Amino acid sequence: MPTPAKAARKAIRLVTRGIEFSRQRDLPAAEKCYRQALALDPLSADAHYNLGTIRQQSGAHLDAERLYRRAIELYPAHVEAHANLGNVYLETGRAEEALASFRKAIELRPAAGGVLQMNLANAYQRLERLEEAAACIERALEWEPGMAPLLFNNLTNLRLRQNRVDEAVRAAEEAVRLAPGDALARFTLGNAYKAQGRYRDALTQMQSALFLDSGNSMMHSAAVFLMNYHPECTPEAVSEEARRWNARHAAPLAARRRPHANRPDPERRLRVGYVSADFTHHVVSQFVEPVFERHDRGRVEVYAYSSVSKPDGVTERLRRLATGWRCCVGLSDGQVAEQIRADGIDILVDLSGHTAGNRLLVFALKPAPVQVTWLGYANTTGLEGMDYFLGDPYYPAPGSEALFSERVFRLPRSFACCRPRETAAELPLAPPPARGRGYVTFGCFNNPAKISREVVQLWSALLHLLPEARLLLKYAAFDSEALRATYRGWFAGDGIDPARVEFRGGTPHAEHLAAHNEIDIALDPFPYNGGTSTLDALWMGVPVVALAGQSPFQRVCASMLAAAGLEELIASTPAQYLNTALYLAQNVARLPRLREEIREQLACSAWMDEAGFTRELEDAYRAMWRDWCAAQTGSGAGAVKPDGAPGRP
Repeated sequence: MPTPAKAARKAIRLVTRGIEFSRQRDLPAAEKCYRQALALDPLSADAHYNLGTIRQQSGAHLDAERLYRRAIELYPAHVEAHANLGNVYLETGRAEEALASFRKAIELRPAAGGVLQMNLANAYQRLERLEEAAACIERALEWEPGMAPLLFNNLTNLRLRQNRVDEAVRAAEEAVRLAPGDALARFTLGNAYKAQGRYRDALTQMQSALFLDSGNSMMHSAAVFLMNYHPECTPEAVSEEARRWNARHAAPLAARRRPHANRPDPERRLRVGYVSADFTHHVVSQFVEPVFERHDRGRVEVYAYSSVSKPDGVTERLRRLATGWRCCVGLSDGQVAEQIRADGIDILVDLSGHTAGNRLLVFALKPAPVQVTWLGYANTTGLEGMDYFLGDPYYPAPGSEALFSERVFRLPRSFACCRPRETAAELPLAPPPARGRGYVTFGCFNNPAKISREVVQLWSALLHLLPEARLLLKYAAFDSEALRATYRGWFAGDGIDPARVEFRGGTPHAEHLAAHNEIDIALDPFPYNGGTSTLDALWMGVPVVALAGQSPFQRVCASMLAAAGLEELIASTPAQYLNTALYLAQNVARLPRLREEIREQLACSAWMDEAGFTRELEDAYRAMWRDWCAAQTGSGAGAVKPDGAPGRP
């Protein structure tokens, strides 16, 4: 048996060998060396730390946390262990603890370089302490100029969160100037251009990023999503790119699928799992929470697979409503899929599509017999493993089913229901402002990323037809003077006096809703329609004029209006859009009663019928489940019709 000194020396050699294996990306060999080192010398801080890095890379965050903590116990001045422990905390949604770890690392190494400052900035961002995060990035730029492209990327994302779009664009352009061949820099610049409504430039940058890093599924998802904003991208082009995403990122995972052990009883209680990174104070939760509450527990057990890194009060409410709540932060797609299999989920529901934070590669592994995409993304995922897309009679456009990789299942009245926020219920209706002002005020409270140059051209034509009319554009991003200047320039280029267009930035939600009392008619953008902004306007009694198109994203507002019994506000051509807005503007005397009627109709519609909608959703799940069960037994009963219309539940 070796002496303690000999054992310690041998342990050091094993740690050194493990580090070399790690550099060669041979993680199993590295882990074996570190474990052998710990068997020889259980007091080796370096062995604990290095084994922790391996476990962290493998997604075993609890193991990594334990090992880093032990390394710090053995050697309290271990800067790297403090820093990596902070990263584990960030990856598992514990930003306050991460902040403390990063601060300790910097305290131990006062001249901390860019990496520690960047980590500290990430923790501040999770805590919404954005100016402190920006200060950390600025310090990192001073100390680590070699990291400038990455740091400018981070600064861009930070400024976008603050709706300081002009500063974001400058930072992103600097990152690309410094590193023109860096995929992340190109991708980030694309996001910044998107926030300015520069879709062509944005798509060019994202395509460049994908050329440089073709295997990045999240970048590719963002490019697919962006195409829905682009006026020149046809529904066919978006569908083709989504299928290309599937072929590149999802199809290679099909070999890892396994048969399902779920009992094919068509009438038993179902386990339905919902997958999202938006179980928080996010618009998706306004649609999901009423369903979670209203689900009939005799028919459905509700499971939630959450990738929320910063839980809030909404997260906690949803957690209490779920039969099973699984935190997936820091878990690999394979680990999440195995958890879903272990939970015996019958129907797995994607609430993200190609939006940020999606887990589409979990669905590529097909962990549940029936997989459905709903709500978070208004178009096909392109995913071969996704069985259904939930829509309604208006959305997506009838006849467009062939553009979907999924089978389109149309709910009978609306594709969702929505609960007004607490502040909305308390707000009274106000008379239309035109009666006191003597002129009509149009408004759009949508994200300016949806307001393209083509939209401005149509609105300019409307303002020419009504020379006294005004337009109010309100959204947090309009806090940016550079963005306001861009839109002023567009209107001026169309011959509209910029004084007729007012811009307002972000305000608390109650004030945002109350601002609807200052407009007479809302104008919906295209090809990317408003969603919750449409429901907000209707709740405040403001008629919304929509241009329905063939793109699924350009059917959302039409779906909402149709479900509320307001089909007369839906236009099918730009000329009809102008005529509808003009008719409303010229009949101001009718607007006071119309405001009351609109709120009443919305309150009585499927959009506010939480219990009725949830029963319809459960009936849809049952029809899908019966279809799967029939396929297992060879029976045709309950099957979904091949044209995409649902069979009777």
